[in-house]
Amino acid sequence: MTNNWLQPVNGFYRLTRGAYAHFGLPAPYVESAIDTILAHTRINGGFETRNVNACNVLDIVHPLWLCKQQSDFRRAEIDAPGLQGAEMWLAIMYIAADALGWTRELPYTPRGVHWLRPPEDT
Repeated sequence: MTNNWLQPVNGFYRLTRGAYAHFGLPAPYVESAIDTILAHTRINGGFETRNVNACNVLDIVHPLWLCKQQSDFRRAEIDAPGLQGAEMWLAIMYIAADALGWTRELPYTPRGVHWLRPPEDT
């Protein structure tokens, strides 16, 4: 199946991030946006194994976050994909910070499948 919603979803992300979210304004057409973003996510297998990159994930996460602030429309479906992709990106950021010696500045340490060091014995 083709990635036919990529440009509309990316355009909505760019528009709402730059013209709405930055200024605290309500996003337009929230329910239609949620329908389209969820369709785009489904077409791409939840971005877990196909088309996985930071841009594609941000294109869906930010607008859904913004839309959830205005509407409960399809909230259960929005919440269902989980944070697997977000956990991976947080782990990448932590590893980069660790390589630069900056982990003391972070309030997050990867856990679960992304942990870097064995857990300390308590």
